Amino acid sequence: FVAKWQLPDDLGKLTTNYCFMIGGGLVINATVSISPNAPEMPRWGWQTRLHPAFKNMSWLGSGKHENYVDRRSSAFIGRYESTVAEQYHAYIAPQENGNKTAVQEAVFYNAGKTQGLQLLGLPHLQMTANPFTPEQLTRENRGDLHSVDLVKTAQISLCIDSLHMGVGGTDSWLAHPLKPYRNLKKWYSWSIFLQGVFKQ
Repeated sequence: FVAKWQLPDDLGKLTTNYCFMIGGGLVINATVSISPNAPEMPRWGWQTRLHPAFKNMSWLGSGKHENYVDRRSSAFIGRYESTVAEQYHAYIAPQENGNKTAVQEAVFYNAGKTQGLQLLGLPHLQMTANPFTPEQLTRENRGDLHSVDLVKTAQISLCIDSLHMGVGGTDSWLAHPLKPYRNLKKWYSWSIFLQGVFKQ
């Protein structure tokens, strides 16, 4: 199945291919062509919701703490286990947080580990799982609210990204990320594999 979209304001075109596997898995491939006049995008990927029962998680990638492409020298590749609640860092001013880089595999599962969702990066991905949506964490939406003021969503907010720009701030939080950690190209393609996990 192929879906094609024209990005708002003629900023580019996105084509997504969905390939359903015999065993029940799903391979998703996305290709985006960006117009020359388009602004730089901070991230390219998908945003979805998970049932709140899938509050436990494990991943093979950088960890265990949050890490970004320009903030991961102490985030070693390994297999980690945690919970979605533990991914959120309560900064006084709510903001983007909890990202994981170089993720090859991630599984979100219920308390009994009998049901879950497995993600595979082809070859790797970045991800953020949070009890708050990205929109809640933007200054435009949160205003002067602090982390303690935010209302958790009923479902888990999951961002699966191929590209996520760095944090920047090499001059005390005013500078853009360095060029190697920015999304400056005008064409990108990425793929992931999804499948349900069921155990008796």
